[in-house]
Amino acid sequence: MFRISGISRSSLFGCTLAVAAFAPCTSVNAAEFKLLCSFQGGSDGGNPYSALVPDGRGGFYGTTAGGGGTGCGGEGCGTIYDVTPEGTETVAYAFAGGADGGAPYANLTPQKDGTFLGTTSADGRYSGGVIFTFTPPGAETMLFSLGKGIRGWNSESAVISDKAGNLYGTTLHGGAENDGTVFTLAADGTYRTLHEFRGTDDGASPNGPLIRDKMGNLYGTTWAGCGVLFKIARNGTETVLHAFEGDGDACTPYDGLIEDAQGNFYGTTEDGGTESDGTVFKVAPDGTETILHSFQGGIDGWSPSAGLIADKAGNLYGTTALGGGTGCEYGYGCGTVFKISPAGKEKLLHVFQGSDGSWPRGTLVADKKGNLYGTVSEGGTGSCYNGCGTVFMVKE
Repeated sequence: MFRISGISRSSLFGCTLAVAAFAPCTSVNAAEFKLLCSFQGGSDGGNPYSALVPDGRGGFYGTTAGGGGTGCGGEGCGTIYDVTPEGTETVAYAFAGGADGGAPYANLTPQKDGTFLGTTSADGRYSGGVIFTFTPPGAETMLFSLGKGIRGWNSESAVISDKAGNLYGTTLHGGAENDGTVFTLAADGTYRTLHEFRGTDDGASPNGPLIRDKMGNLYGTTWAGCGVLFKIARNGTETVLHAFEGDGDACTPYDGLIEDAQGNFYGTTEDGGTESDGTVFKVAPDGTETILHSFQGGIDGWSPSAGLIADKAGNLYGTTALGGGTGCEYGYGCGTVFKISPAGKEKLLHVFQGSDGSWPRGTLVADKKGNLYGTVSEGGTGSCYNGCGTVFMVKE
């Protein structure tokens, strides 16, 4: 069974991926695409960077980094929103930018009791962000203020939890060298820094969510430089499982990992590969890396900045932030939705045009029928600079 950000999924993530050789071939498939909603940047929110999560009623919760009010410089401090499969969007909570936090970039993490955990990247008191719990239909409670200093601040990744109610997450900044941290927040509210990155061989700036195994070890990536894939033991000891190198190798993993039953990790990098346009990679438990797909730029897409999901046949699904054509700002393309077969062949399921969204940054989510849902951080019909983003559905 696959683990993705600490959550086991038996419906879609229930396979063992085969090792794939690099295969640059790309085909285009005109999959069914549906634009569910286009954020306007006002009270409805704007610029969703996070993945969607099921709301328990057939729809999805998500977060926007802006909108929702007039705070935070007049552009709003962000929202938690609910969207139905038909595209009706409702703001469940609007952040005020004070003690409740502001600018949430990460997705929510569902809990068994029906609540959701989350983080914000900033807040009005310390500009360091908060860890919060969201209780539907619209209550937010701050659990901990990260502050701004050595203990870690500016979290843009989701938190995960264990059976005892302890939380685990990462911060982009803070620590002894200000290169980010891995932290835990105990059920009793005690905060502890598990690891402070030094910006040397141990990596710097962890941005994606963590995976936790049965022994309590944590796994994740850093993106500064070319980045590393790391393991943090329960006592805080870090082991670098793989250091990305660029120059044909993968470089700069920006989002989270998924792991198969054999302990192999899969993810994307924004850079690296044969054309330095990003990769889909696999790292074995012994640290051996395999490039499953190397993006070529142009219609093929480039700069994948979100994580992956997998189906039972071993196909991987994700997005590229750029490429797919010559549209959007500077002619770099507006991004794509892609599928990578176990043999490494890429199929484009959708090419964004700007009016339907641009620059997808959130990991996809699938329903029981295999329909893919996702967010695009810019584009659409909103009045934000470059658009306020959209929510979409793709059916292959």
